[in-house]
Amino acid sequence: LTHLLKAIRARGDRAVVYDKKGEFVEMFYRDGVDHILNPADSRSHQWTPWEEMESPFDADWISETLLPSSNSNSGSEKFFTSAARAVVSAALQNLYLDGPK
Repeated sequence: LTHLLKAIRARGDRAVVYDKKGEFVEMFYRDGVDHILNPADSRSHQWTPWEEMESPFDADWISETLLPSSNSNSGSEKFFTSAARAVVSAALQNLYLDGPK
């Protein structure tokens, strides 16, 4: 993934990265440019999607906000954006339905 993230950075594109070990944050994080969503990291934004959600159906618009459409007309780009939205939406819905533990 390191080479992919380097290519994404070189193109000026954006990415959402799940970084369980923190290695990508260590290599790529730029203060004031990048955003961290990790309650265990003091640099993290203090936001939770649960404050935005009144029902599981709100997960769709949250995923669309987090992963906006680009100006590209590429079919593959639309596919990957749509797929990423579906994954984020499903995760948010399941976590919402599980409730606080």
